[in-house]
Amino acid sequence: LAAVVQSLPRLQALGLDSNGLGASGFAALAPALRGAGQHLQSLALGANALGGGTQDLAEVLRSLPNLRRLNLRQNNLSIADLWALCNMTQLEILQIQGNSLEGDAPRVWKCLAGLGHVQILDLSHNGIFAVPGADWKDDMVLALRSMRRLEDLILFGNGAPPGDLTNVLDRVAQLRETDKFNVKLLQLRGLVPVPGDFVTEDDLGMFKSLYPWVLMV
Repeated sequence: LAAVVQSLPRLQALGLDSNGLGASGFAALAPALRGAGQHLQSLALGANALGGGTQDLAEVLRSLPNLRRLNLRQNNLSIADLWALCNMTQLEILQIQGNSLEGDAPRVWKCLAGLGHVQILDLSHNGIFAVPGADWKDDMVLALRSMRRLEDLILFGNGAPPGDLTNVLDRVAQLRETDKFNVKLLQLRGLVPVPGDFVTEDDLGMFKSLYPWVLMV
């Protein structure tokens, strides 16, 4: 596989989801990926058990200055494994759902604050907000403020209490009023209450009236 990648010096997209690479397999592939750095725009490495290959992954990500789309879903990665993402300001689509970010919301949002061009961000099923009492709201608001092109934020399975959601949205609404947050319509999946989830249709109506710029999906 590494030889094939090396034989394609102008490779723009590479999909390797669910190939069982593991940390050792990725280490063998890493030099070829670094060599493709100038042209590669899309990289999919989902479900490859990459957890533990922190150094190799970081070196590859740092060598891809033109990467726009990155899929690292379901790899048992921690925030330490993903820290190289913090400086990938060119990313437009980032999928890191189903990793091991449990209870690390402050560090996650501080890292993601650098992704000023991201349009689609999937953080679902990471248990990010799972630690009771953790103060992550300020960091989340600052991160959202920096994501001037964000359209779709996916947060299924992260354990945020509804009160924390409305606190964040209230503060984002204030930012929108002062033109410091340019998103005109934000698709927010996974944190928005749905009928039957201890809320009524009237509750949802009130939610829609308060946050008309949030598309509930």
